[in-house]
Amino acid sequence: MAEHITYRREDDGRWRWLYNNPEAEVELRSSKTYPSASHARQAAAELYPGVALAEVADPPAAEDELAPAKLLRQAALSLALLAIFFRVLRGAGDRGARDPAPPRSRRGQHRGVSLRG
Repeated sequence: MAEHITYRREDDGRWRWLYNNPEAEVELRSSKTYPSASHARQAAAELYPGVALAEVADPPAAEDELAPAKLLRQAALSLALLAIFFRVLRGAGDRGARDPAPPRSRRGQHRGVSLRG
């Protein structure tokens, strides 16, 4: 595929262009954002005359990586895994405390009185 420029609307409503040259493995994103698609297209055409321009449509809502439902599922799963992890960790610590050292023999030790002869 030959070099080309795409431009798209950012999340904040402003526009940005992206120069792409797959053969040279170059991808450059505009550092400036523009108030409209025509402004972004005009700026890209001035910088890269003769390079094909194409507008990129917004991705469907289901493909959005930051969709609230997806974030909520990921957060719930993470919390559940953390709860299980800490439960197992706490259980391992309790097992160690349940096995006390064998009791010492107290034979012959009565309130400071020695029964030895």
